[in-house]
Amino acid sequence: MKTIKHIFTLTMSVAYSFGVFATDYYVRTNGNDNNNGRSNTANGAWKSIANKVGSLNPGDVLWIADGTYFENEIKITNKTGSDANRVVIRAINSKLAKISSTSAWSAININNCTGVTIQDIEVSFPAGSTSKQYCILADESNFISVKNTSCYNAGCSGIQLNTSDNLLIEGNYVYGCATRSEYNGSGISVGFLKEKSNSGAPFAVIIRNNISQGNSCDLPFTPGGYNTPTDGNGIICDFWQENGYTKAGLIENNLCYNNGGKGVHVFGSNNVTVRNNTAWHNGRILKKYGGNHAELSAMDANNCTFANNIGVELGDANTLAGFNNGSNNVFNHNMFIGDITKCNGIGNINKTTDTYPKFVSPNTNGELADFHLQSTSPAINAGVNNNTSATDLDWISRPQGGIVDMGCYEYEGTITSVNIESEVENLEISVFPNPFTSSIHISQYQSWILYNAIGERLENGNSDLIDGSNLMSGMYLLKLSDGSVHELLK
Repeated sequence: MKTIKHIFTLTMSVAYSFGVFATDYYVRTNGNDNNNGRSNTANGAWKSIANKVGSLNPGDVLWIADGTYFENEIKITNKTGSDANRVVIRAINSKLAKISSTSAWSAININNCTGVTIQDIEVSFPAGSTSKQYCILADESNFISVKNTSCYNAGCSGIQLNTSDNLLIEGNYVYGCATRSEYNGSGISVGFLKEKSNSGAPFAVIIRNNISQGNSCDLPFTPGGYNTPTDGNGIICDFWQENGYTKAGLIENNLCYNNGGKGVHVFGSNNVTVRNNTAWHNGRILKKYGGNHAELSAMDANNCTFANNIGVELGDANTLAGFNNGSNNVFNHNMFIGDITKCNGIGNINKTTDTYPKFVSPNTNGELADFHLQSTSPAINAGVNNNTSATDLDWISRPQGGIVDMGCYEYEGTITSVNIESEVENLEISVFPNPFTSSIHISQYQSWILYNAIGERLENGNSDLIDGSNLMSGMYLLKLSDGSVHELLK
């Protein structure tokens, strides 16, 4: 039998209904588009996302039930909301609603909208697809958030936000994209931005806590006049200067590895802060074509800051750990493993041994890769606290040891039973049911880490639902991003 301490009631949809006249709608694989969409039942829910998304108004939430949806292009156009009053499209259970796009264009296309959130959905093109387009695309829009999605097998970029403003790309896993388009996409690309409104936030663009791996393009960028490929990056801020965009951007806590292009690339863009990212063995396609293809790169970029990052080059004559050819760019307290160009600064570590950072298990295979730090890693307590993220890629608070670590993961050590007694008091977040047989519910959307009884990390995620069906008998510890630790017993 499995039991969990602290049992309360789940409330989900109310928290995501923003407007005064907001409505929750539902889509199910066994629904019907003739239904009113108002209940999560076969007789109440809609069947098609693409057919019904046009009827949503700012404040409405479209909840997508578990299952695979074979959809033509999902067009979200001309929605005039705000940051606080959005059209929200999200899965009921994180990553269990899957969109397999049959579109010749983009799977999800947001155009001329203010206030749209896409969350918790898996978006892909099927194996054998010839589409050259995007999983999630936005143009000429404002206050757009893409959170906790999985995007893969797009012909061009996995997530591509263009000519827009006030953007959040957070907690996404993007892989296997950009392989089929001569337009040379990347895993995550934010380009040609235009100022739409002033939110007053210190960063108008935030790219945070994403994993971008295995994206590549080996096709020449002929639309741009090149006879070789140019991109296939993990993350790129692309040519913000084109439309005079001067607002600040933030790239933090991202993991980019095994991409065909650069790891984190700021190109033709200004005022971007790049901090606490890990970039490892990128450039595997572009290295064939010469040039300087860096893990951490500022090319024709100005007034940018790189701090607390780890860049480990692939080890080829045409790859670098760091590259800079802009003006007023600052590179401080980074770890570069390999060659660098104009990245000298305060507190940097520059070594040549590939294993120097002491990751737990660096690997090009996403199923095997683990870029957490070993207890003896020289990246621990080697960063600088005045330019760091508040949490890491697992949403663990920084710093853990007085000084922040370099890279996307903060070394946490192990959790002990002493932690539990001090952290479970006065909980506002609940975990249930008790006992459970398969699924573990969290009463609010959280990032979580699951440990075994001796405090070893087993897995982590971002959701309000955890699959516990594979847990063996014993005790487990579940740490949530609100800081609470729950003891789970089977």
